[in-house]
Amino acid sequence: MLSSLLTQFRQRYPQGNLTSDLLTIHDGLYLVRVCAGAEGVTLACCLSAQATLEQAEDLATTRVLERLGLTASASADRSAPLPQAHPEASPAIAPLTLVPKPPISPPAPPAASAATTVRPTAAPPGLEYEPSFPAPEPPPLAVATPPTATVAPAPLGDRPAVPDNFDDNFDHDLINLGAGPAAAIDLSDIIAQTDVELQRLGWDVNQGREFLEKTYGKRSRHDLTDEELLEFLLYLETQSPP
Repeated sequence: MLSSLLTQFRQRYPQGNLTSDLLTIHDGLYLVRVCAGAEGVTLACCLSAQATLEQAEDLATTRVLERLGLTASASADRSAPLPQAHPEASPAIAPLTLVPKPPISPPAPPAASAATTVRPTAAPPGLEYEPSFPAPEPPPLAVATPPTATVAPAPLGDRPAVPDNFDDNFDHDLINLGAGPAAAIDLSDIIAQTDVELQRLGWDVNQGREFLEKTYGKRSRHDLTDEELLEFLLYLETQSPP
């Protein structure tokens, strides 16, 4: 089913791409977001929470492709065996599903290279400050005592060098934040996904409100905390439609 949807996506959007992000791991479930884009424009995004990362990514990918109007119809399933009669056609389809993902990973190295280039630029400023401090010291030698007064601002000038160390620590903080859920989760995506799940289960507004009041003592999803909203989404995904 997923391979059929991917084939249709490539046919409709030759320049399209799919990107996936692991948002968080909650109660042993991987929460993954997959976005479909074409020519620099994001077409749709969907979430999925599953026990394994691969299952979560596959389900989120299926959802985002279906949101674009692609469907794995019965006719598509019947046409699937036809390529087996033409061995030359099946190898051509397989690369189409495998080739898109490699282009997604290469952008990561440029980010790393950009980070490495930023650190060298941070180091030269420190080197530029150090030559500037010996320069003001020769005038004090000529004036004798007054130079001590001019040397006092010099330590203040040393302080700009402190941000170099601070930047290094800040870089580590950014890395830690990148792995955390708060920096990556978009609550609007979670609310949108709960809409999809409520529609799948056939819940109306009153049913959803009744559940929220009974479980969390709140009448609206917008009143839920981040943790409660995520739990609500995971609960809906585990329910089967009537």
